[in-house]
Amino acid sequence: MKVIECPLQSNAQDFAPYSFADCFMVETNKVINAEEAARMSLLNGPKWVGDLLKLRNLIVAPLGLKTDNAVSEAPENAIGMFPIVKNTDSQIILGFDDSHLDFRIVVDVEQIENGTRIYTTTYVQTHNLLGKTYLFTIKPFHKLIVATSLRNLV
Repeated sequence: MKVIECPLQSNAQDFAPYSFADCFMVETNKVINAEEAARMSLLNGPKWVGDLLKLRNLIVAPLGLKTDNAVSEAPENAIGMFPIVKNTDSQIILGFDDSHLDFRIVVDVEQIENGTRIYTTTYVQTHNLLGKTYLFTIKPFHKLIVATSLRNLV
């Protein structure tokens, strides 16, 4: 099954207001919960995604933005550099608030006849020019990273 871009989930109003949002969906023959889907997609990505995140951290650290080093000092309740905000079997919400923007990654799972349908939705609320510039810069990479990460689930 291909990763497809899809409409926002019915819970999108829970994350309003947002400056940017998108949703991708994939089906897998595995039976997994939301946390398993998030861990599999976020922690097992291709090497180039990790390299891109290292470059991002080098660029944004002097600007005072959060990096994976800053998040590693946060509670252990995280997947990679993304703190867990809420976690149930059918949905996990990851993300944090920063001075330039707030973001959430929402992974929803739906059990289907032959496995699991997984939706990954990203919500971003920018706060200032730095947030808008950052979002503009990463947006082309974002879609590629999400699609590549979801392919790990198939």
